Amino acid sequence: MTSSIPRSGRGFLQRLVATTALLSIPGLAIVLACLVALLRLTDQQLDWFLVAALVYGVAIVPFAILVQCRQAGPIAEYLDRLRDGDLDAEACAPAFAAVLSLPLRSAVLGFAVWTVPICLI
Repeated sequence: MTSSIPRSGRGFLQRLVATTALLSIPGLAIVLACLVALLRLTDQQLDWFLVAALVYGVAIVPFAILVQCRQAGPIAEYLDRLRDGDLDAEACAPAFAAVLSLPLRSAVLGFAVWTVPICLI
């Protein structure tokens, strides 16, 4: 039986990014489909709209991944130290604080990433 707990900080960060992508891509498709249906764009406007959405996605994804990895850095460090057996009480506090603040920070990041393009449109 394999454990669902990542064995390294890198594995944790990869799972975090993959989960975010798996949840965001269908949501993005739904939002874009609704906007296209509601805006009744001409073919030329639709092309520009899709290109703008693609450019925004390509520009924002690396930034979002960087922010997520930075927010979850103490957790990854804790997991690495746990794996190596080099764990002390000082390593637990930042990881615990990061775990507690991760949902709120992720919500703020998600809100910003979704709100900016909507305001631009």
